[in-house]
Amino acid sequence: MGTYSKPKLLAGSSEGYIGHIDGRPKDARLNHPKGITVDDSGNIYIADTLNMAIRKISDEGVTTIAGGGKRGQVGGHVDGPSEDAKFSNDFDVVYVRTSCSLLVVDRGNNAIREIQLNQHDCMTITTTTNSDEYEFDNSFPLGIAALVCAGFFGYMLALLKRRVKDMFSSSD
Repeated sequence: MGTYSKPKLLAGSSEGYIGHIDGRPKDARLNHPKGITVDDSGNIYIADTLNMAIRKISDEGVTTIAGGGKRGQVGGHVDGPSEDAKFSNDFDVVYVRTSCSLLVVDRGNNAIREIQLNQHDCMTITTTTNSDEYEFDNSFPLGIAALVCAGFFGYMLALLKRRVKDMFSSSD
């Protein structure tokens, strides 16, 4: 157990106070933070579910980037500017590098929504322009293509296994 560091508070109240306050991390208040994701710049995005808001922890402090609205506001499904957006109280966030955005899995509204982030929070990888060397510009979701190929390969292996099994079992 000695190999792990002691946990430290990143944002919110160590006394368990709840609320919706932006600002310095130790002064910020959250209300049932449920899910997190991290962008390429190290910013942390939080699904602050009972505040029905998406919060960002950065070097500047804690800010609300969407939802939350005014005290006593009820949830709902409203797209639009961040201060007008509404979410249910059951959602999560996922960072998507290829589109420099957050996907909001809003289970309470049965919806998946997208929030575009500032470009300085996202990193584009482009290497050399020399045609002899490898280039990657993340314009194609390579991970999705690899997943589809792996699924197809697994399907083909299962078919082959079934054919071989049928050949040997029918000769008995």
